[in-house]
Amino acid sequence: MDLSNVKWIKSSHSGVSGGDCVEVAALRPGVVVVRDSKNPSGATLSFTSEDWNAFLLRLKHGVTVRGRHHRPPARRSGPGGVGS
Repeated sequence: MDLSNVKWIKSSHSGVSGGDCVEVAALRPGVVVVRDSKNPSGATLSFTSEDWNAFLLRLKHGVTVRGRHHRPPARRSGPGGVGS
């Protein structure tokens, strides 16, 4: 799959130091691809837009895993976080 002309968007949680982050792109209508920003030529994961949006909603509102409710981590302020 040729991804050379895809417009990648880096996670807003990556901050100024880079760190562990992902990049996301709309490959074509209905398909989202995700990659590790530190390894742009490495593997990618593909999702339907519907599955990707469901994943994001679960992250935002907390996820239930094996009967336990997990809350998302608190958003940091400053560079790359809320309030920047």
